[in-house]
Amino acid sequence: NIDVTAMRGSPSIEAESVSGEVSLRASSADKLEISSVSGDVSFEGQAGRVDAETVSGDVRVSGVSGDVSVETVSGSAIVRGASVNEFEAASVSGDIDFEGTLAADGRMDVESMSGDVSITLPADASARVSAESFSGDLENDFGLVVEDDDGPGSTLHGTLGAGGASIEIESFS
Repeated sequence: NIDVTAMRGSPSIEAESVSGEVSLRASSADKLEISSVSGDVSFEGQAGRVDAETVSGDVRVSGVSGDVSVETVSGSAIVRGASVNEFEAASVSGDIDFEGTLAADGRMDVESMSGDVSITLPADASARVSAESFSGDLENDFGLVVEDDDGPGSTLHGTLGAGGASIEIESFS
């Protein structure tokens, strides 16, 4: 396991593990890359860009302001308390859960092959939304219309507020 606390002022930090958890806290790095082949990956703190990935395990990121990319093959990706310009998330077999804010001109791209996707934004969010599920349900609390496809899937297209940011979500099952 790798556990690092209270790093400051580093332009770039990279931490990786083949078999074990990687946990970083309270960084003020410009760029942070954390990964594990078999184990959970977590980061809490400030970084301009966070890239976090694991093959088998969960990814947890909290308190980040900037750009975030999370990826997991078998595990969940959980992002909390984030204020992002760009957010990218991908999971082959696991849930994706984002709770935070998206910049007015920000971009969010989320893809899940087999798992639930939950995006929680403030009530005053402003974005163009495009969501598609190939064999699952879509739900939203913003009043956007969900259209059922001819098969088991559904789509959702709409605008929140002024529609400045872009949100694209795909879920396959």
